[in-house]
Amino acid sequence: MFNNVITSGIVVLIVVLVFVIIKTIFQNIFLNKIANKSYAQLREKIAQEQLKLQINNERILLVEELHITIFNRVFKIARDIILVQKLIFDK
Repeated sequence: MFNNVITSGIVVLIVVLVFVIIKTIFQNIFLNKIANKSYAQLREKIAQEQLKLQINNERILLVEELHITIFNRVFKIARDIILVQKLIFDK
């Protein structure tokens, strides 16, 4: 009788262990699917943000070029004004 109780206990423990293993495997599969979805969404967001970054970098370069062009024109205008004043005062 004592042998049957131990055997029954071992069988119950083995069944519980197998159940826990199967449950863990299914949880891992489920979590893996969720992680893959999240990973795909994050990669998509990264691609969009990189595109935005590229567009912003191009805009910054354009603004810097315009800034340089405007300053060059301002200096040319100032030089021309100084030359005109010099001509006026020389006469």
